[in-house]
Amino acid sequence: MFVTNGFCFAFSGQLQVVSSGSITAPVIVQNGTTLAMSGTAPGGTTYQWFRECTLISGATSSSYTPPSPGCYTLVIYNGTCEASSNEICTGTTGIAENGTESFSIYPHPVGGSATVTTGFETGTTTEYSLFDMTGREVMQKGKVNTPNFEIQKGNLPSGVYLLEVQNNKHNEIIRQKIVFN
Repeated sequence: MFVTNGFCFAFSGQLQVVSSGSITAPVIVQNGTTLAMSGTAPGGTTYQWFRECTLISGATSSSYTPPSPGCYTLVIYNGTCEASSNEICTGTTGIAENGTESFSIYPHPVGGSATVTTGFETGTTTEYSLFDMTGREVMQKGKVNTPNFEIQKGNLPSGVYLLEVQNNKHNEIIRQKIVFN
């Protein structure tokens, strides 16, 4: 017998099915960085989170905050029946561009280096990261205490990237496309 729950599969010899109830498949929603089951489950329901078909040890509540990007599912069990949720993928997977009028990158497109002007207050901590178009972080967070800073192309291949700049004082995040030649 071939068994699947929508994202994983297994083969089994004989199987006896006894049912004394049913359970509704959970629906997962994302709120910020936290994944949670929409609605409530009956009392006695147990929860187990999976990342790309791999059980996450200790992730046994109706909500979960993933430590890294990936695709996650929730399996719930009511003592008799089991149901699997929709799969939800987290992380930066595209360009969601926003910003302030005072934010700029020059020169743009960028050859070797560029100046980034944020418009944030002098003396507040600003962190920045650079992501490629697959959502992979290619430049770790840098920290500066000025409204302007320089970003270097370094060994990055030419292409389009997403620059994410965060001001910790006002918890403001700006995302802008940046093109390296």
